Amino acid sequence: MIPDKKPGQKFTDVPDGKRTTILFLFPLVLIIVLSSCQPGFNPYHPGTGVSLELAHYRESDLRNLRYSLSFTIPEKSSRPVNGFLSLRFTRKRLSDPLILDFKEDSSRLLSVNLNDKPARFAFRDEHLIVFPGNFTADTNALDIEFVAGDLSLNRNDDYLYTLLVPDRARTLFPCIDQPGLKGTFQLRLRIPGHWKAVTNSPLLLKDTLNPEYTELLFDETPPLPVYLFAFAAGRFDTISFRNTKHPMVLYHRENDAQKIRNNAAAIFRLADSSLCFMERYTGIAYPFPKYDLVAIPSFQYAGMEHPGCIFLNASRVFLAENPSADDLMERANLIAHETAHIWFGDYVTMPWFDEVWMKEVFAGFMADKITGHLFLKEDFRLRFLLAHYPPSYDIDRTPGTNPIAQKLVNLNIAGSLYGNIIYHKAPIAIMQLEKLAGEEVFRQALREYLSEHPYGTAGWKDLATHLPSLPETSVKNWTNAWLHGSGVPEIIFRVRTEKERPIIRITHRKHSGDAHILPQYVKIAWVSKGKFISCDSIFLNRTTANLILSELVTTRSVPLPNPDGTTYGIILPDKKILDSCFAFLASNDDTRPVTRASLWIMLYENLLADSIHPEIFFRNLLHTLQIEKEPLLSSRLQKYLTRTYWQMLPPSVRGKYNRKVEHILWTQMQRAEKESKRTFFFSWLSVMESKEAMETCRQILEGSLVLPGFTPDEEDKNRIALELGLRDSAHWKSILLKRIEECSNPDEKARMQFILPALSPEIAERDSYFASLSCPKNREHEPWVLTALSFLHHPLRQNTSVRYLHTSLEMLEKIRNTGDIFFPERWLEATFSLYNSPEAVATVNEFLIRNPNYPSDLKAKILQQTDMAFRAEHIIKHYFH
Repeated sequence: MIPDKKPGQKFTDVPDGKRTTILFLFPLVLIIVLSSCQPGFNPYHPGTGVSLELAHYRESDLRNLRYSLSFTIPEKSSRPVNGFLSLRFTRKRLSDPLILDFKEDSSRLLSVNLNDKPARFAFRDEHLIVFPGNFTADTNALDIEFVAGDLSLNRNDDYLYTLLVPDRARTLFPCIDQPGLKGTFQLRLRIPGHWKAVTNSPLLLKDTLNPEYTELLFDETPPLPVYLFAFAAGRFDTISFRNTKHPMVLYHRENDAQKIRNNAAAIFRLADSSLCFMERYTGIAYPFPKYDLVAIPSFQYAGMEHPGCIFLNASRVFLAENPSADDLMERANLIAHETAHIWFGDYVTMPWFDEVWMKEVFAGFMADKITGHLFLKEDFRLRFLLAHYPPSYDIDRTPGTNPIAQKLVNLNIAGSLYGNIIYHKAPIAIMQLEKLAGEEVFRQALREYLSEHPYGTAGWKDLATHLPSLPETSVKNWTNAWLHGSGVPEIIFRVRTEKERPIIRITHRKHSGDAHILPQYVKIAWVSKGKFISCDSIFLNRTTANLILSELVTTRSVPLPNPDGTTYGIILPDKKILDSCFAFLASNDDTRPVTRASLWIMLYENLLADSIHPEIFFRNLLHTLQIEKEPLLSSRLQKYLTRTYWQMLPPSVRGKYNRKVEHILWTQMQRAEKESKRTFFFSWLSVMESKEAMETCRQILEGSLVLPGFTPDEEDKNRIALELGLRDSAHWKSILLKRIEECSNPDEKARMQFILPALSPEIAERDSYFASLSCPKNREHEPWVLTALSFLHHPLRQNTSVRYLHTSLEMLEKIRNTGDIFFPERWLEATFSLYNSPEAVATVNEFLIRNPNYPSDLKAKILQQTDMAFRAEHIIKHYFH
């Protein structure tokens, strides 16, 4: 990385290449010509990253980008990857410099030629600046020989893969790294002879004359933003599927033959069904030449939508035997989400990453529709409620929340735009919009939007022109409230009696963020003697409203807010209504699951709002878990259980419940249907503290205890061993070393070896391990690091690990600079997730006070991911001290 330099300093000298002499610039004062089309922007001093000004400068100039890329990949990951780029383009301003992005050391540039002549250029501020003088009005050819950057190559011993979103292409090769300037890509690879490779386009030629290596030439792609260019190469196995409308190949490294047999056909079926649904919904045939899938071990994300080679996290698609309903639907939703991106994000791309929410929301929106279509027996509304509302509230209730649509001045901080707001609040918003506009009308608007911009770029304003007028509100007001507003509303719900009839008074206020009122409907169901008697609704578009009730409602009726789970907001009823909801849930397990789920979400939010005693919530939760039969809702309640157990109860109170919790979860696991046993087992494992439970784990690992309907696979056994090793300080190392020895999957073996020191009972060893994470090299496998952090900061270790919190915060800027887009947020989450101590809260406060000018995007992430620690500390102090 080249550090920032102040204006006026000399340009960085670039050494001569081995094959082509590089001509250096004349003194700066002789050649600077500021661009007249971008006032205030100096193309000779573009600044680091990819600024919005730089993006506009290039968008007004460049056209017809065609990338021809070659990479020579050695088998040893320690050896460099050599590359060659031939970039073809036309431009309008021949007298202005051309600026390419390359966030690497200047020594990696070996030669630069423009139109077959050595180019005059400078390298500074992470940019290759090619001077005017040899540009032509026709097609220009810029040829660059370089050594590829390693940051985004994700190199392992026998495979690698690129991951270039949002601005990581510039860490791999010189390019125009902005989404609004699409180009075509043609790739040539030289790889070890026993490797395979896949990229966005079909294979054209394969040369295997030399047994040491293979040369592959792939076809040219349709226009793509550079962040979607991708390839993977290494020791991959392949499975071809030709029995559907869309032939495809699955590249994978899974070595469990039974797991492959159990999952491969389902993966292909889900992918083909998703493609067919998208073609029917949009009226546009699949717009790329091929569709392949690549299952990558410990992939940083759940998936990435590269057209022609969609990357998937292997553990999310190769499921264990008897997977839960949640696992099955999550896999379907993942494949559908990445497939929907082909139309929303790949075929039509946002002009700038400030509208990254556009591609994510419509991929998520379509994935929910596809999943509902694939699982007709499941309650779509229940799935939508549980998948989106709780994770959206997790962020939107915090002081660090953000709008769906955010501003972005530079792509080097684009990663901070990602998170639960665009993945979960945005689909809720679009669902509300579709409800107002009408399903078929909304579909037609999306069709017109896609058809108008084939292989092009477009944003929200382009879509909004196709939207109809809305009842109750306008598109402009809806946009301002849902897209530009932030914070979850608090809906104060009060009942008063007038002339022997109840009247509902609803007050809408923002918990955090701005003061926009979210236009939406609120429903209230009325129950009398355990039976539903009426349902009323009101449209919220002002701060306070009174609800006129039907004649059937009397003072003896009990109101149940938001029975369909549609309303977005933290509903805060009075204590009488909260008590009625607990009583209703305890005796009405035959009510619609979506109603039960909506009430439990409301009750959990009231727990966090300090309106319910944690033990009251916990005891009611334990009771409900024994009668709840809906697997999706039971899974959510188990998450609430483990969170409350570890974070909302102090150790002395937790000890009072441990045996009971273990007994209930183990009993429910034994009674459950096969598809629910895994969920109950791992909930039991997560709260395990007793010696009897630990002995049960040993017996499972040794094979002396067989659980009917649940056969742990290799990854399951590794997880059991890690949890047991955490608790068994006397035998932790022998437990884990034995598991590592028994691992047949080399990727799993490597993961376990990496995590092992984090489980040590020796404080000095854990200190050393945590200190090693300050080295970027030791953070390359981000999912491994996150697992290790979760054990380092487990509640059973927090008395000593609290010392790591300050350093973890100090490292955050480096984490952002060297990690992938989700890593800073997940680093914080894995670190602070279950803290509840005054020391943890004080550490965060002190850090923010001492760093008043801390980057606002990272400060927001800190406030988001430490909010639960603040709430838990307050709740424990309020109720237990």
